[in-house]
Amino acid sequence: MTSAHKRRVGLVRSWCMMLAITTAVAGCASAIKGTRQTVAFSSDPPGASVIVDGTNLGTTPAEIELARHDSHSVRIEKVGYVPYETTTSSSLNNWQWLDVVPALVFPPAIFDYVFDPGAYEVEPHEVTAHLVTAPSAPNP
Repeated sequence: MTSAHKRRVGLVRSWCMMLAITTAVAGCASAIKGTRQTVAFSSDPPGASVIVDGTNLGTTPAEIELARHDSHSVRIEKVGYVPYETTTSSSLNNWQWLDVVPALVFPPAIFDYVFDPGAYEVEPHEVTAHLVTAPSAPNP
């Protein structure tokens, strides 16, 4: 085996090892934080329906798991009260750096952390609705 061939074999082994390590470490944020996050919902008065992205998921008070990578449309409603509407947002959290580190070794891995749901966080962590009594209909 020539010295040039040995160097080539060594280089291929090095790249294979870096690729294996990058693959093993990529997605660490999802492994640690998960792809869903618990968000607390409450209302005054309690017992209001919690509707997230058009689906009724229970009544207040409630803790509901939401997908980390998405923003969510939230509506809290109760008969006789004006509905409360808000939107949650999704932003990168500090766990993203676990997914960036492999990209320093293997640059194409930089795209992994952008698509890793665990690298995101739903804000706010708690949604509180202070419901206001709906105005009564005028008598004809």
